[in-house]
Formats: sequence, C-alpha cells, structure tokens
Amino acid sequence: TEADWIHSHNAAFAFFGGITEVVVPDCLKSAVTTSPTWVAKINTAYQCWADYSGTVIIPARARKPKDKAKAELSVLLVTRWILMRLRHHTFFSLGQLNEAITQLLVSLNERPFQQLPGSRKSVFEDIEREALKSLPASPYEYVDILNARVNIDYHIEYKRHYYSVPHNLVKTQVEVRASAKLVSIYARGKRVACHTKSHVRAGYTTLTEHM
Repeated sequence: TEADWIHSHNAAFAFFGGITEVVVPDCLKSAVTTSPTWVAKINTAYQCWADYSGTVIIPARARKPKDKAKAELSVLLVTRWILMRLRHHTFFSLGQLNEAITQLLVSLNERPFQQLPGSRKSVFEDIEREALKSLPASPYEYVDILNARVNIDYHIEYKRHYYSVPHNLVKTQVEVRASAKLVSIYARGKRVACHTKSHVRAGYTTLTEHM
C-alpha cells in the first residue's frame, strides 16, 4: 500500500542517516499513477512525502533498464546472505525476524570485498554519507489523500464515517487528507474543515458553524 511504501522510505533513510537528492523508484502503483515513456505522474501522497523530505522523485522509465541503479545485484546478495540463511528458522513475531535480519545485515555490510579494498560499510562511510542531505526534524506522517463529493447534508464520507464541511460547499468536490489522528478537508486549495479522526461506523462528526 502507499502507507507501507512511504513508511519503508522513512525507515530506509533513517537507517542511512540522511536523504538523497533524488529518489529513483520503479513504476509500481504505490509510487506513480501513470508511467509514460518520459514523464510519470507521481501519486499525491508520495509527492507530499518528497516535498516534506526535500528530495525529488524521478521514476525509472518503462523498458529503460539503464535508468535503474544496480539494485538487482543487491537484492541477489541479500537473498543469498540473509534470506537463505534464515529460511529454516521459525519466528513468532515480526520483531524477532527484524532482529535476526539486522544482525546478518551488519555482517553483510562489513564483509570485505573480494577484489576491492574495504567493504560496503567503509565505502558508504568514506564516500556516500557526506553526499546525503539532513533528515527532517521528524519523520513524515503518512496522509491518505482522496477526493470526495459533499452530500446534501453538508457532510463528506471517509471510511464509513461522516464529517461536516461549511454548508455552502454542498454538492461540490473537495479533497480529503486523513492522517492517523486528523481528517482535514480542502476546497480549491484552502483548508475548510478539520476534525479528529473517528472510527465509529455510520457516525457523524459535525461542527455547529458548518450548519
């Protein structure tokens, strides 16, 4: 999902201790909505993450393998040195699995190159770390973004709950941005309502001034 995709970005760059000038993802649906030959349309939530983090997203073009970094080799190495070594182990929580992966990841990164001096960790420390930009003060919080139509009762629906907006917006199209705690509603780029997120199905959250 988009939420998992963005959380993975937060976790990865936190591990690196900085963020790159450019992020080059593949054209998966969690990243782009359309992927023509030259210009891809970035998902709104993913673009919001990039704006907040101070980076630029340039997806690899379809059928253009040279656009991609040498990611496939890294995937092969992780498969051989981490996943294959854990394939016969049984884990009873995600935390246990992550701890085992972390230990093997340290070993893999510190493993000396066969034909070059140093290791992946030493190359990162000597060359790549200084090229990273500083991370934001706090990690980006994922926001679910979608369009909604205001009902005749001046409420919009989000996940089976109804939130009020100013009554003069009845029958208009608005943008809903929902975080873990808040549901904000925008009309023509301006926030017109903000509510505490509710998980009560078929319930209503209404402000008197919206009537």
